[in-house]
Amino acid sequence: MIFAAKGNRKYTHLNPKSTFLSFSLILGISILWGCDQKERKVSIDENTVISYLDNNSFALSTSDSKPFDLSPLDDSFKRKRIILLGEVHGSQINEKLDLEIFKYLYQKHGVRHYLGESGYGMGLLINEYIQTGDEQLLKSIFQLWSGTFSGTQQNYERIKALRAFNVSLPSYAKFKYVGIDLEQQFGAGFLAIKRFLFDDLNYYDKSIRQALASFVSFQNNNFNSVNAYCQYFLQQIRKESLVESYKRAFGKHYQEVELILENMIMRHALHQNPKSYIAKRENQITENLDFIMNQDPIGNFYGKWGAFHIWKNNVGNQPSSFIKLAIKRGVINKDDVLSIPIFYSNSYYADKNSDFRSTSISSMAFPENLTSNETSSIKFYRLNEESSPFLEHMLLIEGEEGVVTDYFTEFIKISGSKAATRLIF
Repeated sequence: MIFAAKGNRKYTHLNPKSTFLSFSLILGISILWGCDQKERKVSIDENTVISYLDNNSFALSTSDSKPFDLSPLDDSFKRKRIILLGEVHGSQINEKLDLEIFKYLYQKHGVRHYLGESGYGMGLLINEYIQTGDEQLLKSIFQLWSGTFSGTQQNYERIKALRAFNVSLPSYAKFKYVGIDLEQQFGAGFLAIKRFLFDDLNYYDKSIRQALASFVSFQNNNFNSVNAYCQYFLQQIRKESLVESYKRAFGKHYQEVELILENMIMRHALHQNPKSYIAKRENQITENLDFIMNQDPIGNFYGKWGAFHIWKNNVGNQPSSFIKLAIKRGVINKDDVLSIPIFYSNSYYADKNSDFRSTSISSMAFPENLTSNETSSIKFYRLNEESSPFLEHMLLIEGEEGVVTDYFTEFIKISGSKAATRLIF
C-alpha cells in the first residue's frame, strides 16, 4: 500500500541494547547461561549430535553473485505466514543473508511483506523510499538512525538493494515494508504523520487547523517535552467533539496515526521504567503485529530481528518474546511461524555503545565441538528430520520446557563475519 492520497500530500505511492541469549553447550557436563552455570545431564552421545548435524545441513556460497539456493528448505517454508531470522545486530553477513532469504521467499513462497524491527512510522518512511526511490528521504532515515545498530553502511546497502529489487518487480506485485517495533526514533513518527497531511492546512476543518499547524511546526529535542506533546495530540484527535474532523483529515490513515503516537508514548514510558522495558516492549510489538495482520489477514511476512524476539517459547529467565505472546493470544498459530536463529563462529559485531568498536560475538556463539571441520561461512541446519536428537532433547539453548524443536526447527551457523561499519555520509 502506498501512503499518499490526493492533492499535494507528500506520500506518492530504537533504545537499550537488545537482549541476546548467552550459552555454550558441553554435552553431559553443563550448560553455561549468562553468568550462571547449571548442571544439566544430557543422555546423548556427542558424536551422535555431530553426525546428525553434519548429515542434515547444507552450505551457501558467498563467493559469487549468484542467488542463494534455499530449495532444501522449501518444505520448511511452505504454508508459513511469519518467517523470522534471529541475529546478533551489527555483524556484516547478516545483511546479505537477510536480503537473499527475503528475495527467495518472495519469488518462491509468496511473501509480500518485509516485517522490520523498526517503529511503524519508521516503517512507513522506509516503505516510501522503497516504492519511490526518494534519496533525500533515505538520507533523513539514516540520520535518524545515526548511532544505532541500523546506522551502518551494510544496512544502508541492504535498504538500497531492497529498493532495487522492488523496482525489478511488476507494478501489480510490489512488496511492502512494515515496522512493528516501538517508535524508537521520535523524529520518524513525527515525519511519518506529517507526510499524511496536505501542505495547505486550509483544506481541513477550521476546528482542527490550529492543532494541525502546531503539529506540523513542532520541533523539540527534549525527551519529556516530545512525550507530553504526543499525549496532547493523541487526546486531541480522540476528543469526541473533534474526532470526526480528524478522521476526515487523516482518512484511512487515522488508526495508523493513533498507533504511531501510542508507540511513541509507550517508548517514553518504558525508558523511564527500564525494569519492565523488555516485557512491555514485547507486549506492544505483539499488539502492533496484530494491527498489521488485521490489515492483511491472508498476507505472508518475513523479517530479521534480534534473536531474543523470535523464540517460540520462553528461554532461561527471559520474558516471553513477541512471537510467543502472539501465539499465546491467537494472533498467529504456532505452526504458521518459522523461527530461524543465527549462531556465530569466529564472528564480530559493531558495539554501538563503544563507538562501533569491532567486538567478538559471545552471545549466540556456536559450540565448535558440535560440527566437523568445514569451510563455508554460511550453513543451514535442519533439526526435525528423522532420528534427530533435537526432537527429544534440550540442546543449544536452555529452554524452560519441551525440546529444541519447540523453539526452532532450523538454524544458521555463520563463520568469520566481520563487524558492520558506521555509515558516514
